[in-house]
Formats: sequence, C-alpha cells, structure tokens
Amino acid sequence: MWDGINDNLDPVIAVVATGMILFTLLVLTAELSLRARRPR
Repeated sequence: MWDGINDNLDPVIAVVATGMILFTLLVLTAELSLRARRPR
C-alpha cells in the first residue's frame, strides 16, 4: 500500500509545507517580540 508513496510525491508539496512552517514561525516571532516590548 505504501510502496509507491515516494514516487508520487510532488516537490511542490514540500515547498508549500516548508513555506507554511516558515510563515508560522515568522508570525510567532513577531507576536512574541511585540508582546515583549509592550509595557504592562
């Protein structure tokens, strides 16, 4: 059942997944830096 999974994966899927991870990390970092600068 899983024999041909590596042959059928499109490189675009990996690029999109990597981009989504980087975007999430960027948003998280920006939010944390803004939260740290905000006075309480």
